Amino acid sequence: MSSIVNIFNLIKSVLFNPYIVGFRFWNVIYKSYYKVFDITPLNDHDNLRKSYLLTVCYSLLCTLSSPYSFYLLIWMNPNWFLTYISNTFYYMSVTYFISDLYHGWYYYKNILDNSFLLSYFHHTVYVGLFAYCNYYDKLNYCLLGIPFEIPSVVRSLGYINKDFKDNKLFGQLFFIFRIIYNIVLLVYFYKIKLFDFFIFGSATMTLHSYWFYGYLVKYKII
Repeated sequence: MSSIVNIFNLIKSVLFNPYIVGFRFWNVIYKSYYKVFDITPLNDHDNLRKSYLLTVCYSLLCTLSSPYSFYLLIWMNPNWFLTYISNTFYYMSVTYFISDLYHGWYYYKNILDNSFLLSYFHHTVYVGLFAYCNYYDKLNYCLLGIPFEIPSVVRSLGYINKDFKDNKLFGQLFFIFRIIYNIVLLVYFYKIKLFDFFIFGSATMTLHSYWFYGYLVKYKII
């Protein structure tokens, strides 16, 4: 009897492992798009649109979770419920980055190869950051960066469907959440002497500033 219970517990621990649940979730999202949500299925060769499918879903998740980040920024007083949210978002984020690379490698490898900074490098760095925060029990501080993804909703939707493309709105959101908000976080991290996050935030600020400068030049704003 005990051996049966042990086998059952083993199966349960595998099936409900948070990483496996996360991978299954993103895979279902990816597959369902073609079978349920897309009225006019994507052409197999339309790799650029396919490459933004999981991105827009993750960005929407981040956008909906942003009030949690603002709450933590103002009242950093985690309780069991907020800790549960942080842990859930950790698993969803790590499995997203890995799933995005997996689907990209399998379905649209040429897109990944042509955007090394935004794919391999970006995803690997963020998996490492989440692992670091989880190991040192700093997930709540890591999740303060969730609002960075808000502009990505507009950008990703624009690639999937041109009717949603709005470069002006994207630029405005980028400036608010990846420039201004990034500065706010830098001040916050410096004030509470969280220098590891201050260093990482400085790196993201440099990258965001470079991207925003490119945006301004591309659309002849400067």
